[in-house]
Amino acid sequence: MKILLLLIIVTFLLLLGGAAYFYYIMQHEEIIELAPEYEKVSIIALNYDLDKYLGKKVTVAGYFGHGNYYGEDNASFLILDYKRLLLDEPLLYGIWIRLDGNVPSEEYDGYIIQVSGVVKKYTEVYGGPSLYEVPLITVEEYSIVSETEYSSIAYTESFKSADFLQVLQGKVKDCDRVLIISGGVDKHNNHPRYKRNIKEKYEKMKSLGFKDKQITIIYYDGNDFTINGKKIDVKYSATKENIKKVIDEYLKDMDPCCTLYIFVTDHGYGYDPEQGDGWGSYKIKPYDPSKKPNPFDPKNGDPGKRY
Repeated sequence: MKILLLLIIVTFLLLLGGAAYFYYIMQHEEIIELAPEYEKVSIIALNYDLDKYLGKKVTVAGYFGHGNYYGEDNASFLILDYKRLLLDEPLLYGIWIRLDGNVPSEEYDGYIIQVSGVVKKYTEVYGGPSLYEVPLITVEEYSIVSETEYSSIAYTESFKSADFLQVLQGKVKDCDRVLIISGGVDKHNNHPRYKRNIKEKYEKMKSLGFKDKQITIIYYDGNDFTINGKKIDVKYSATKENIKKVIDEYLKDMDPCCTLYIFVTDHGYGYDPEQGDGWGSYKIKPYDPSKKPNPFDPKNGDPGKRY
């Protein structure tokens, strides 16, 4: 009799517990979601079959290039050949995509990472002309796969140490001058790393004894900018006329025994009057979506928004 009574009580408690759990689930079903399922895909596949993956959740891996160093609009890179970012070489079609959203911090630049998120078209989010559509993933989650030979590179360390400049310490003359030039074809080419270069060059020369009046900065449109909390005073916009104007001023102010230090940052081609504009083959052309760009043609490394 006691055993039967005990079984009845246990059964009753189990039923009561099940009913309570069912009630809780019904009341909170809106917060219970299945974990999103991401389709694993390669960077190459995303480029060649972008329309197929638009709006889908995918997982993809590659070398990470942080937006503070590369690109514009703060969008970062996921690429198969990190050296092309590092050396400012044209990015071949099919080997790279852009990232925004929940991306890793700057300290993981150069690492191999895996990201998961929603596929979009870069131009539809950020605008601008394009030779071809570039995949953009709005990252929802990521994981760090491994360090690489590139992950320990310090972008300004070599200039900060700059042993070849240490001989100037305490020997800067009042008539010595520093000219820092960064051109910039348009806002899409004025990458944050060029602003960092200007800042590091300026601060290095200041540490060696140069005064503000001895340093002239020529940059893009002539507007001041702030990088890493430091306001940089720009004197002139980057035009041939302004560079000539500054040089003419130096000719008047500097004695023959004084020294002019010129630093140039940015990237591009030199100009040969006989060959004309070296960027000619990279300029914007009408986009024909029916023709896939040849991934082995370097001209396809400049999709309009550039890098």
